[in-house]
Amino acid sequence: EYQKMKEFLIPVFLLGLTLGGFYLYSYSDNKHPHLGDIPNVPGNAFDVVPNSLVKSTSQWSLKLQYNAPNTGLQNSQSAGAQVQNARVLMTSIDKQIFHLKMTDDDTKRFEVPKFTPNTDEFSPIPMTETGFTYQDTPFSFRLIDPDSGYQMFDTSTEKFGSLKFLDRYLEFGINIQATQIFGIGEKVTGSFEMTKPGQKYATYTLWNEDVPSPYANGKGGDNMYGSHAFIQALLPSKKVAGIYFNNANAMNIVIMTNDDGTYNIYFKAIGGIMDFYFFYPMTYPELVKKYQTLIGKPYIPPFWSLGFGQGRYGWKDTQAVQDVIDGYKKYDIPLEIIWSDIDYMDKYADFTVDPTYYNDFGALVDKLHQNDQRFVPIIDAGMKYGSTFGSKCNTAGGCITSAWTGKPLVGCVWPGAAVFPDWFHPDAASIWHEGLANLYQQINFDGLWTDMNEVSNFCEGECPSTAHQIIDEPTTYCHQLPAFSGATGDNTAAHKYDNYPLLTGFGSTLNYKSLSLSGIHYATNSYEEEHYTEYNLHNLWGMMESINTNSFFAKVLKKRPFMLTRSTFPGSGYWTSMWLGDNFSKWEYMRYSVMGLYSMNMFGVPHVGADICGFLSDSNEELCSRWFQLGAFYTHSRNHDFKGSIDQYPWSFGSTGTTITAAKNAIRQKYSILWYMYTQFYEAHTNGGMVIQPPFFLFPEDDKMFTQTPFQFAIGDYVFVAPVLFKGGNIVIPYFPNGNWYDLYKHNILTKYDSDATTGKSMNLQAGFDYVNVQVRGGAILPFQDALGANVYTTKELYALEMTLLVALDHNNEAQGSLFVDDGESVDTVASGNYRYYKFDFKDNSLTVLVEHDFSTHYQFEMVTTVTFLGAAKIPLNGGCMQSIDGQKYGMVASYDGQLEVLTLTHKQGVSVHWSDIVSISLSETCQIACQVIELRTVTKLFMNWFSQFLLLIL
Repeated sequence: EYQKMKEFLIPVFLLGLTLGGFYLYSYSDNKHPHLGDIPNVPGNAFDVVPNSLVKSTSQWSLKLQYNAPNTGLQNSQSAGAQVQNARVLMTSIDKQIFHLKMTDDDTKRFEVPKFTPNTDEFSPIPMTETGFTYQDTPFSFRLIDPDSGYQMFDTSTEKFGSLKFLDRYLEFGINIQATQIFGIGEKVTGSFEMTKPGQKYATYTLWNEDVPSPYANGKGGDNMYGSHAFIQALLPSKKVAGIYFNNANAMNIVIMTNDDGTYNIYFKAIGGIMDFYFFYPMTYPELVKKYQTLIGKPYIPPFWSLGFGQGRYGWKDTQAVQDVIDGYKKYDIPLEIIWSDIDYMDKYADFTVDPTYYNDFGALVDKLHQNDQRFVPIIDAGMKYGSTFGSKCNTAGGCITSAWTGKPLVGCVWPGAAVFPDWFHPDAASIWHEGLANLYQQINFDGLWTDMNEVSNFCEGECPSTAHQIIDEPTTYCHQLPAFSGATGDNTAAHKYDNYPLLTGFGSTLNYKSLSLSGIHYATNSYEEEHYTEYNLHNLWGMMESINTNSFFAKVLKKRPFMLTRSTFPGSGYWTSMWLGDNFSKWEYMRYSVMGLYSMNMFGVPHVGADICGFLSDSNEELCSRWFQLGAFYTHSRNHDFKGSIDQYPWSFGSTGTTITAAKNAIRQKYSILWYMYTQFYEAHTNGGMVIQPPFFLFPEDDKMFTQTPFQFAIGDYVFVAPVLFKGGNIVIPYFPNGNWYDLYKHNILTKYDSDATTGKSMNLQAGFDYVNVQVRGGAILPFQDALGANVYTTKELYALEMTLLVALDHNNEAQGSLFVDDGESVDTVASGNYRYYKFDFKDNSLTVLVEHDFSTHYQFEMVTTVTFLGAAKIPLNGGCMQSIDGQKYGMVASYDGQLEVLTLTHKQGVSVHWSDIVSISLSETCQIACQVIELRTVTKLFMNWFSQFLLLIL
């Protein structure tokens, strides 16, 4: 049977190759059947106009002219008119970023506004040094890495490049000499790669939509809450190049795998301009930092927001919330934040509190604050039609306007009929702030949870004028409302953008669960009048809500902003945190969350997490226990559940069950390194970068590390977490690249550097419900507090808890680290200078302490108490001597555990010294100190002493 099958299959296979070759040959003639294609439009039909090149040192400009007639366009009603004349600007941003921007030379088109502050961190180079070359007829270009000579990007016809430019359809195809493609979001996936083995084409849709976590299988229509057109391309050199498409319109991105192992990527948008940033080869961390510098580096969230929180959709009244708070106290499980879903509202209307069931809610929130805990309520995007603040749109404007009625566009969400702020309107922010201030007077919230902000709408496009009458039971009636009369089949100017035929997650048009694409935004000039429609601005709404909510905290409440958003766009992380949306109580969704952490950290939103135990459907004890162990180490850590699902509090599965143990221990394990995690936010805020990242980003040369991507993750550069992610698991098998690795909490050596080894090692580690396997990489110095031993309950206790400086030595007996300290909640502590930043360095048996930035406030945890060295067999064991900035010397008592190879130095009791007062700690057999006075103020002090003595001598 096998032989017969072969005889049949081989000719079929050869025929397939022949047809496939013909298919590829004709690819540039647009015969590829993917979402959003416009048939009969030539793929490369723009020529460079002779003598149109205009040069400056770091920018060139070209004019292009369309050179082919229209040939009976299908879908022409959707695609619009062909652009006849285009302008291309090519700009060197700096040595590692090249910018190509193509616009209509006859008509100004919509461009994404700039929302984050400009940066002066880029230094352009001459265009002649960028590696950019172009072809005139038809226009195409190549980009070559000047350092290595490697051709990264090619848009020529020979490489199946594509360039199409119509009014409402843009296509740009480019060949990438890469071995793997990563990026594009937001999406749910279980792997880092964008293409699966044997998959010729993979399509990803970007259009912000209220869809609960569809799995991205590369077939398109998998779009969800956020849109990020950022791609990373792994090169044979193990470096990575990148592309960012700065476009806010709906789009498909198609990845074609070529027979030669390279890729073609086709960006297909329904509007805007061709606005591309190309990143030259660099390391993964360098690329992420460059990208975030371009779009806006992440903000530093409040310290307390890294703590664990509990939410629940379905708390019927204040007492139900209090019962949960009491449960956490009863079972001794740390609880930092109460998250309140829409139950607390009066008939689900924004800025209100239910006067019957939550009439004493303010007192509960005050009690939380007395116990050093926090409160974060939900706020939805739609303001209730006819409410105090919704009605302000009728009088002052400030909401998105209907193209049908000229009045505020009416959609339908949880309160029934609703209107939606137009963030371009000058009155929108003041209406929003006034509403939030009204809510704050009733309940003193500490942050806000901004939901439904894609923006979501239970009608399709726009609700009929009678929608405001549907108030009770909105979830029942909103979905049954008929579409607005005349909404289909008509191409009048009033609604020319509606019903665009691009498939999305659960509907056939972009109007599905969205506002009418013809919705009008506030305009101040003719350009804005033409382009400020929901068609162009839809994907920006969530980020603009974050910006305007951020300003409420900073300008009105005068406290550090904290918002948790669902909808994002490049730059969102500058303003807000986010969660990964409505997930499911399933093992695979727990695993998918790790990939979600990676993606959003890469996209510049590092304060992120998934709902622990899952939001939709019922959880169970084992799943919930393991998810607590994983989720405790999310930067945003919260258990949240859907109304109607079974309870999934830690004690819901029994007072002696595994979930209580898993929750309390995992949360405290995270709290033990919370200052280390908080410091990573400072690093990302100042330099760009990821707080949580895939291990292979740090070890690109080790191919085995890539296979571990879904199963262990890195916090910063030095702490690795290996949770149980599969049902029935009782061991984990983390992989350790060649080097020294230690158990972070037990301090034992897991594996040592082997000079003869060519790869690392995998290890079987026991994984009970009482302990999460967390490793520290040799070469790290990090702040450590024993939150588990101290039974810490809230993050405020960490400001007073004794800190150990943990020195995990590498094979050269060296280590380095940093620590960022501020009050954790003031506005702009970095900009105002109200923070302290330490750099620690250990080499040559001496630990030096450099305070790169100082301020007056000291916290108790900064007192010098203990320094613990891991892997200390090769350093002096007799003790240590501290040298302070004023010349004082303090002895430290040594104790050594030979089995663990751990040296502990303890500061003498009764002597109070802060780490900011220390210059160095030296280890030697005789405990003699060669003082290293390295802080500027110390050098200044010594100079002034010398100078005064010199003056006295002269006198």
